[in-house]
Amino acid sequence: MLTLADVRAAKKGPPLAPRAYDPGMRLLRQYKFFLAELFGLKCDHLREVSLIYLSLRSMQNRVQVAMGAEEWAHLTWAVVVDARQFFGTYTDEEDIAAGAFPQSNLGTTRSMVQAHTVVRIRDTPSQWLPLSPKGPPARSRAEELGGARAGGKRAGGGGAAGGGAAGGGTDGGRNGKGGGKYDDASNPVRRNPDRHPLFAKLMRPHEAAGLKLGVRELCTAAGFDSIAKLGKWPNNKPCWRWLLGECRERCPTASNHLSAAEVDGEQAKELCAKLAPGVKKLVAAEVERGAPPAKRTKTGGGG
Repeated sequence: MLTLADVRAAKKGPPLAPRAYDPGMRLLRQYKFFLAELFGLKCDHLREVSLIYLSLRSMQNRVQVAMGAEEWAHLTWAVVVDARQFFGTYTDEEDIAAGAFPQSNLGTTRSMVQAHTVVRIRDTPSQWLPLSPKGPPARSRAEELGGARAGGKRAGGGGAAGGGAAGGGTDGGRNGKGGGKYDDASNPVRRNPDRHPLFAKLMRPHEAAGLKLGVRELCTAAGFDSIAKLGKWPNNKPCWRWLLGECRERCPTASNHLSAAEVDGEQAKELCAKLAPGVKKLVAAEVERGAPPAKRTKTGGGG
């Protein structure tokens, strides 16, 4: 008789990502078949995965050797992340009647693949990445937030400064207030686990491109000369970094770390509309930087 203990004993973690072209293409091919059988050929996530597969197959002679373990790890993780957001999107009867189905965000990843650009994602599991000559790869953001801190101790394990940073006080851990420092080791970066869906959708291409979050940089790219142009929210002093994805546990600007439920939908739409051109511009610039020299636009004289 099969018991729960037997099931737990047989349970294994997910296999490692493919490390070369042939096993990577085999995985994509099997995944395409799986999606087609379960969700049909009109599934938008399947459509994007198929386009990535076709792009890689058409460039086989160029990428078969060039794509190694690191490239396949990031690409596989990009597909995993997109599947999570795609199939995690709630669709009700009204959406179905209106034809408003979930949309895949793998288009940016596909563009980077077609431009021969290495897809880099900060949260790619470190066990999927190859060891570098300089030592093991840096831990992913997910591991940093969920695992033990340096030396096996979590921040806040002792001392007044540590306790406050880890949310030992009441306000410090809940809403991010506390006026911490950007470079304070006792005030680590924390991902927003309850980000508003509109902000998550806005920043997805930015994160898929492996870009570092910078609110001032986003504003400049969007055509603003000041963060103040993002506007003011009545009865709130929101932390823009937290809304978009992450901040220190104690906000350096002593602003509020708002939850998704505390964000007004119209204000979220307005902010996304302001920053969307900046996100698009930064992602396009990153793709251009990663393109092969022959495809770069010549901007200056010889040299």
